[in-house]
Amino acid sequence: MSMDTQTDLKRELAFLREQMHASDQKIARLQNALDDCEDRLESSGLAAMLRAARLERDQLNTVIMRQVDSNAVSLQAVILDRQETIRQAAGPQALRWQRGHSTPTAYWDAEIRQAYLDDLLRRFHAWQHGRPYYPPATSVRDTHAAAPDYAHPWYPASPDGSDQAQAGAEPPVTVSDEALADALKHAGCPPDHLTIVVEPDGFVLATGYAHSEAEREQCLAALVSVEGVREVLTGIVIADPAHCPVCQAAQATGRARH
Repeated sequence: MSMDTQTDLKRELAFLREQMHASDQKIARLQNALDDCEDRLESSGLAAMLRAARLERDQLNTVIMRQVDSNAVSLQAVILDRQETIRQAAGPQALRWQRGHSTPTAYWDAEIRQAYLDDLLRRFHAWQHGRPYYPPATSVRDTHAAAPDYAHPWYPASPDGSDQAQAGAEPPVTVSDEALADALKHAGCPPDHLTIVVEPDGFVLATGYAHSEAEREQCLAALVSVEGVREVLTGIVIADPAHCPVCQAAQATGRARH
Protein backbone atom coordinates (compact mmCIF):
# COMPACT_ATOMS: atom_id res chain seq x y z
CA MET A 1 0.00 0.00 0.00
CA SER A 2 1.43 3.40 -0.98
CA MET A 3 1.97 6.22 1.49
CA ASP A 4 -0.80 8.26 -0.13
CA THR A 5 -3.23 5.35 0.18
CA GLN A 6 -2.34 4.88 3.84
CA THR A 7 -2.94 8.58 4.48
CA ASP A 8 -6.31 8.47 2.72
CA LEU A 9 -7.33 5.39 4.73
CA LYS A 10 -6.44 7.07 8.03
CA ARG A 11 -8.38 10.21 7.08
CA GLU A 12 -11.41 8.19 6.03
CA LEU A 13 -11.33 6.20 9.28
CA ALA A 14 -11.15 9.49 11.18
CA PHE A 15 -14.30 10.63 9.38
CA LEU A 16 -16.05 7.32 10.13
CA ARG A 17 -15.11 7.56 13.80
CA GLU A 18 -16.76 10.98 13.94
CA GLN A 19 -19.91 9.49 12.41
CA MET A 20 -19.85 6.58 14.87
CA HIS A 21 -19.58 8.99 17.80
CA ALA A 22 -22.55 10.98 16.48
CA SER A 23 -24.53 7.75 15.95
CA ASP A 24 -23.83 6.58 19.51
CA GLN A 25 -24.97 9.95 20.86
CA LYS A 26 -28.19 9.76 18.88
CA ILE A 27 -28.95 6.23 20.12
CA ALA A 28 -28.21 7.19 23.71
CA ARG A 29 -30.50 10.22 23.56
CA LEU A 30 -33.31 8.22 21.96
CA GLN A 31 -32.94 5.45 24.56
CA ASN A 32 -33.02 7.98 27.41
CA ALA A 33 -36.08 9.68 25.95
CA LEU A 34 -37.83 6.32 25.54
CA ASP A 35 -36.98 5.26 29.09
CA ASP A 36 -38.48 8.48 30.49
CA CYS A 37 -41.55 8.55 28.23
CA GLU A 38 -44.93 7.64 29.73
CA ASP A 39 -47.15 8.38 26.73
CA ARG A 40 -47.93 5.22 24.74
CA LEU A 41 -48.17 6.92 21.34
CA GLU A 42 -44.98 8.90 21.82
CA SER A 43 -43.21 5.79 23.11
CA SER A 44 -44.16 3.94 19.96
CA GLY A 45 -42.67 6.71 17.82
CA LEU A 46 -39.49 6.83 19.88
CA ALA A 47 -39.11 3.05 19.70
CA ALA A 48 -39.37 3.21 15.90
CA MET A 49 -36.78 6.00 15.78
CA LEU A 50 -34.47 4.05 18.07
CA ARG A 51 -34.77 0.95 15.90
CA ALA A 52 -33.95 3.01 12.80
CA ALA A 53 -30.96 4.59 14.54
CA ARG A 54 -29.62 1.15 15.41
CA LEU A 55 -30.07 -0.01 11.82
CA GLU A 56 -28.06 3.03 10.74
CA ARG A 57 -25.33 2.25 13.25
CA ASP A 58 -25.16 -1.34 11.99
CA GLN A 59 -24.65 -0.02 8.47
CA LEU A 60 -21.90 2.29 9.64
CA ASN A 61 -20.27 -0.62 11.46
CA THR A 62 -20.41 -2.69 8.25
CA VAL A 63 -18.91 0.15 6.20
CA ILE A 64 -16.03 0.59 8.65
CA MET A 65 -15.23 -3.12 8.67
CA ARG A 66 -15.35 -3.26 4.87
CA GLN A 67 -13.08 -0.23 4.67
CA VAL A 68 -10.54 -1.78 7.06
CA ASP A 69 -10.59 -5.10 5.19
CA SER A 70 -10.39 -3.56 1.71
CA ASN A 71 -7.38 -1.33 2.55
CA ALA A 72 -6.78 0.20 -0.89
CA VAL A 73 -10.44 0.71 -1.87
CA SER A 74 -11.82 4.23 -1.41
CA LEU A 75 -14.57 4.88 1.12
CA GLN A 76 -16.87 6.08 -1.66
CA ALA A 77 -16.43 2.76 -3.48
CA VAL A 78 -17.22 0.84 -0.28
CA ILE A 79 -20.41 2.85 0.32
CA LEU A 80 -21.58 2.49 -3.29
CA ASP A 81 -20.91 -1.25 -3.25
CA ARG A 82 -22.86 -1.58 0.01
CA GLN A 83 -25.77 0.34 -1.51
CA GLU A 84 -25.84 -1.99 -4.50
CA THR A 85 -25.86 -5.04 -2.22
CA ILE A 86 -28.82 -3.67 -0.27
CA ARG A 87 -30.62 -2.72 -3.49
CA GLN A 88 -30.30 -6.24 -4.86
CA ALA A 89 -31.50 -7.77 -1.58
CA ALA A 90 -34.50 -5.42 -1.42
CA GLY A 91 -35.61 -6.10 -4.99
CA PRO A 92 -37.48 -9.36 -4.26
CA GLN A 93 -39.26 -7.70 -1.32
CA ALA A 94 -40.71 -5.06 -3.62
CA LEU A 95 -41.80 -7.64 -6.18
CA ARG A 96 -43.70 -9.67 -3.57
CA TRP A 97 -45.79 -6.70 -2.46
CA GLN A 98 -49.54 -7.11 -3.06
CA ARG A 99 -52.28 -4.53 -2.91
CA GLY A 100 -54.11 -4.66 0.41
CA HIS A 101 -51.17 -6.22 2.24
CA SER A 102 -48.76 -4.47 4.53
CA THR A 103 -45.29 -3.73 3.16
CA PRO A 104 -42.72 -6.23 4.55
CA THR A 105 -40.58 -4.89 7.39
CA ALA A 106 -37.49 -6.00 5.52
CA TYR A 107 -38.36 -3.59 2.71
CA TRP A 108 -38.57 -0.60 5.06
CA ASP A 109 -35.37 -1.68 6.79
CA ALA A 110 -33.64 -1.64 3.41
CA GLU A 111 -35.04 1.83 2.74
CA ILE A 112 -33.63 3.07 6.06
CA ARG A 113 -30.23 1.62 5.23
CA GLN A 114 -30.22 3.12 1.74
CA ALA A 115 -31.25 6.55 3.00
CA TYR A 116 -28.54 6.46 5.64
CA LEU A 117 -25.85 5.47 3.15
CA ASP A 118 -26.97 8.27 0.80
CA ASP A 119 -26.64 10.70 3.68
CA LEU A 120 -23.28 9.24 4.73
CA LEU A 121 -21.89 9.67 1.22
CA ARG A 122 -23.05 13.30 1.07
CA ARG A 123 -21.49 13.93 4.49
CA PHE A 124 -18.24 12.37 3.31
CA HIS A 125 -18.11 14.54 0.19
CA ALA A 126 -18.70 17.67 2.28
CA TRP A 127 -16.04 16.56 4.75
CA GLN A 128 -13.56 15.87 1.94
CA HIS A 129 -13.91 19.42 0.62
CA GLY A 130 -13.91 21.05 4.04
CA ARG A 131 -17.38 22.50 3.71
CA PRO A 132 -20.31 22.29 6.14
CA TYR A 133 -22.92 19.63 5.53
CA TYR A 134 -26.53 20.65 5.07
CA PRO A 135 -29.03 17.77 5.03
CA PRO A 136 -31.48 17.89 2.10
CA ALA A 137 -34.74 19.64 2.96
CA THR A 138 -37.65 17.26 3.53
CA SER A 139 -40.36 19.75 4.38
CA VAL A 140 -41.23 23.44 4.22
CA ARG A 141 -40.25 25.13 7.45
CA ASP A 142 -41.35 28.40 9.00
CA THR A 143 -38.30 30.61 8.68
CA HIS A 144 -39.49 32.68 11.65
CA ALA A 145 -39.88 29.69 13.99
CA ALA A 146 -37.96 30.11 17.21
CA ALA A 147 -37.38 26.39 17.84
CA PRO A 148 -34.04 25.07 16.50
CA ASP A 149 -33.86 22.07 14.14
CA TYR A 150 -32.40 19.93 16.93
CA ALA A 151 -34.63 20.95 19.84
CA HIS A 152 -35.61 17.43 20.92
CA PRO A 153 -33.49 15.67 23.56
CA TRP A 154 -32.89 12.63 21.35
CA TYR A 155 -31.19 14.72 18.65
CA PRO A 156 -27.58 15.92 18.75
CA ALA A 157 -26.95 19.37 20.13
CA SER A 158 -25.58 20.56 16.77
CA PRO A 159 -26.49 19.68 13.15
CA ASP A 160 -23.23 17.84 12.52
CA GLY A 161 -23.79 15.64 15.58
CA SER A 162 -20.49 16.58 17.18
CA ASP A 163 -19.85 18.06 20.59
CA GLN A 164 -17.37 20.85 21.07
CA ALA A 165 -14.36 19.80 23.09
CA GLN A 166 -14.36 21.29 26.53
CA ALA A 167 -11.62 23.79 27.26
CA GLY A 168 -8.87 22.37 29.37
CA ALA A 169 -9.87 18.74 28.72
CA GLU A 170 -7.20 16.19 29.52
CA PRO A 171 -5.48 14.52 26.55
CA PRO A 172 -6.68 10.98 25.76
CA VAL A 173 -4.81 8.05 27.29
CA THR A 174 -2.72 6.07 24.80
CA VAL A 175 -3.99 2.50 24.48
CA SER A 176 -1.23 -0.09 24.09
CA ASP A 177 -1.47 -3.40 22.28
CA GLU A 178 0.05 -5.07 25.35
CA ALA A 179 -2.71 -3.80 27.65
CA LEU A 180 -5.40 -5.10 25.31
CA ALA A 181 -3.66 -8.47 24.96
CA ASP A 182 -3.35 -8.80 28.75
CA ALA A 183 -7.03 -7.95 29.24
CA LEU A 184 -8.08 -10.60 26.71
CA LYS A 185 -5.77 -13.16 28.33
CA HIS A 186 -7.19 -12.54 31.81
CA ALA A 187 -10.72 -12.81 30.40
CA GLY A 188 -9.92 -16.22 28.92
CA CYS A 189 -10.32 -15.09 25.30
CA PRO A 190 -8.21 -17.10 22.81
CA PRO A 191 -5.71 -14.54 21.40
CA ASP A 192 -5.23 -16.42 18.13
CA HIS A 193 -8.92 -16.00 17.33
CA LEU A 194 -8.92 -12.20 17.38
CA THR A 195 -7.24 -9.41 15.46
CA ILE A 196 -7.09 -6.10 17.33
CA VAL A 197 -6.27 -2.79 15.64
CA VAL A 198 -5.70 0.28 17.82
CA GLU A 199 -6.52 3.63 16.27
CA PRO A 200 -5.94 7.11 17.74
CA ASP A 201 -8.23 8.58 20.40
CA GLY A 202 -9.09 5.28 22.05
CA PHE A 203 -10.75 3.72 18.99
CA VAL A 204 -10.31 -0.07 18.78
CA LEU A 205 -11.27 -2.42 15.94
CA ALA A 206 -11.80 -6.07 16.90
CA THR A 207 -12.33 -8.76 14.29
CA GLY A 208 -12.14 -12.55 14.36
CA TYR A 209 -14.14 -15.43 15.84
CA ALA A 210 -15.83 -16.36 19.11
CA HIS A 211 -17.43 -19.72 19.93
CA SER A 212 -20.54 -18.28 21.57
CA GLU A 213 -22.39 -15.03 22.20
CA ALA A 214 -21.25 -15.15 25.83
CA GLU A 215 -17.60 -15.48 24.79
CA ARG A 216 -18.00 -12.60 22.34
CA GLU A 217 -19.47 -10.35 25.03
CA GLN A 218 -16.73 -11.44 27.45
CA CYS A 219 -14.04 -10.38 24.97
CA LEU A 220 -15.74 -7.04 24.30
CA ALA A 221 -16.08 -6.36 28.02
CA ALA A 222 -12.37 -7.08 28.46
CA LEU A 223 -11.42 -4.62 25.71
CA VAL A 224 -13.71 -1.90 27.03
CA SER A 225 -12.23 -2.29 30.53
CA VAL A 226 -8.78 -1.17 29.34
CA GLU A 227 -7.97 2.39 30.35
CA GLY A 228 -8.13 4.80 27.44
CA VAL A 229 -10.51 2.74 25.28
CA ARG A 230 -13.41 4.94 24.24
CA GLU A 231 -15.01 2.90 21.47
CA VAL A 232 -14.79 -0.77 20.44
CA LEU A 233 -16.04 -1.56 16.97
CA THR A 234 -16.49 -5.26 16.50
CA GLY A 235 -16.63 -7.59 13.57
CA ILE A 236 -16.35 -10.72 15.72
CA VAL A 237 -18.24 -13.61 14.13
CA ILE A 238 -19.77 -16.40 16.25
CA ALA A 239 -18.75 -19.86 15.04
CA ASP A 240 -18.85 -23.11 17.00
CA PRO A 241 -15.49 -24.98 17.21
CA ALA A 242 -16.55 -27.50 14.56
CA HIS A 243 -16.97 -24.69 12.00
CA CYS A 244 -14.45 -22.15 13.32
CA PRO A 245 -11.83 -21.39 10.62
CA VAL A 246 -9.11 -20.79 13.25
CA CYS A 247 -9.81 -24.09 15.03
CA GLN A 248 -9.98 -25.97 11.73
CA ALA A 249 -6.65 -24.46 10.61
CA ALA A 250 -5.04 -25.46 13.93
CA GLN A 251 -6.35 -29.01 13.59
CA ALA A 252 -5.09 -29.23 10.02
CA THR A 253 -1.65 -28.01 11.11
CA GLY A 254 -1.59 -30.60 13.92
CA ARG A 255 -2.46 -33.39 11.52
CA ALA A 256 0.20 -32.23 9.09
CA ARG A 257 2.85 -32.36 11.83
CA HIS A 258 1.95 -35.96 12.55
